[in-house]
Amino acid sequence: MSTMGQNLTNEVTSEVKTRSGWGIFLGVLTVIIGILMIAYPLATAAVTTVFIGSMLIVVGVIELFQAFRAHRGGSFFLRLLLGIVFCIGGIYLLAFPLQGVAVLTSVLGFMLLFEAAFILALAFQIKGYKGWGWLLFDSAITALLGFLILAHWPSSAFWAIGTLVGVAVMIHGFSRIFLSAGMRKTVKRVEQFPTQRAA
Repeated sequence: MSTMGQNLTNEVTSEVKTRSGWGIFLGVLTVIIGILMIAYPLATAAVTTVFIGSMLIVVGVIELFQAFRAHRGGSFFLRLLLGIVFCIGGIYLLAFPLQGVAVLTSVLGFMLLFEAAFILALAFQIKGYKGWGWLLFDSAITALLGFLILAHWPSSAFWAIGTLVGVAVMIHGFSRIFLSAGMRKTVKRVEQFPTQRAA
């Protein structure tokens, strides 16, 4: 391998090492944040509710702006209605975050049941293919979680959203760690390749 090629390889591997190192660090930090979210689910749910409320207001304002730009009457009234509903919903969540958590928890329960039904239908569509049983298992677990949330509502509001968001954040952190660690392993193989050829 030429000196220029070797230098380029060294620069690339060094850059990947640095990025993967930061990736592992941020992944560990994300996992810790996810664990804290699971440990304090109500606080996590309240923050999530405030965030969703803010997003609803932003979307509502955009819909209202688009309504006044609409040239057709039907489109104007539909966008106007959506904008008002989104804004009212967002303001309610910001003004009453704890009550908002309870509302979002019930919505989450129904969404999980709909998702379970969709996964079940998909599983029967691919019945006979390898792995279709995992979809049945996924559907059963999703439906069970949805039923548990709705059966224990409104007390489930104290743990459901915060715990699920925390688990999602923690899984994201682990994914980042594993991905970054895989990148470092690949770099090590690339670094060892010239040595193996020289031998």
